[in-house]
Amino acid sequence: MAYITQGDNVIVIDAIITKKGRENMATGKGLNIVKFALSDDEIDYGQWNPNNSQGSEYYGVKIENMPLTEANPDETRNMRYKLVSQEKDNVVVSVIVDTPDQLDFKSNGEQILEPNVSSGNTSFGYTLQIPNGSSLFNVVEIGSINSRTAKTISITGKSTTITAVGEKFKLIAKPQTVDKNILASIIDNASGATKDIRLTITKLEVGPKGNLF
Repeated sequence: MAYITQGDNVIVIDAIITKKGRENMATGKGLNIVKFALSDDEIDYGQWNPNNSQGSEYYGVKIENMPLTEANPDETRNMRYKLVSQEKDNVVVSVIVDTPDQLDFKSNGEQILEPNVSSGNTSFGYTLQIPNGSSLFNVVEIGSINSRTAKTISITGKSTTITAVGEKFKLIAKPQTVDKNILASIIDNASGATKDIRLTITKLEVGPKGNLF
């Protein structure tokens, strides 16, 4: 969904309904929206200019006049920088910490990803998104938000985006015939803090007797 203003007192909401939303509307269930989030993905705060010769009212004029992006149906590249409510005197922005920039897998190998956030409420857990990850990973095992009991998601399809929510994640790679790498994202569900992680899978090697290892 994109919020767009057009002239005085004119507000336009550009929204793309998901496949599930279209199914609900087609069957008469309606959308029944109960939660929403706001983001400022398209805003470049580096354009704030306290040296503008026209005065303080114009420090942010470039930001205010930046074009707004249209609604984007790609959940892996949309709403990456969410707006959050914080205490009035809090001057620290939450970031993902103690999390590697890259995880390396051998085919059929596994890695555990246990993110951490620098500050804020952690009870909402994290969202892991891997675009087209179903061609690279067999299983994602998730540490539950409310308990330490893990649950397992079996991955099917050739180009499905993996989306998993939990406290920690164990990824199990599929065998690959060529080296693969993909950029995944880990998102703190409370603050919206996001970190990109490069996932690399080394191809299977063929031994002298034709054995794969």
